[in-house]
Amino acid sequence: NEAVVPQSGNVQIRQTFGDALFESIPAGDARVTGGGTNTITIDPTGTFATGTGYYVLIDGPAFDDLSGNSYAGISSKTTWNFTTGP
Repeated sequence: NEAVVPQSGNVQIRQTFGDALFESIPAGDARVTGGGTNTITIDPTGTFATGTGYYVLIDGPAFDDLSGNSYAGISSKTTWNFTTGP
């Protein structure tokens, strides 16, 4: 609910079954857009498999608010997860 800017750290997308790494994207990469706003878009290079569960992890120092406070990150696979359609 507040504007953030990319810092150091990664956004990881992992498969739910077996925790296999799908993609790791540095927060400052061109595939992470929206810096300076309250909406960040992550555009992975890979193609998601159909009917597959994924979860997202974000390193704590990956984003800061405009006052320099670091985002706490996401370290639990149950916080942000999704399943692709058939």
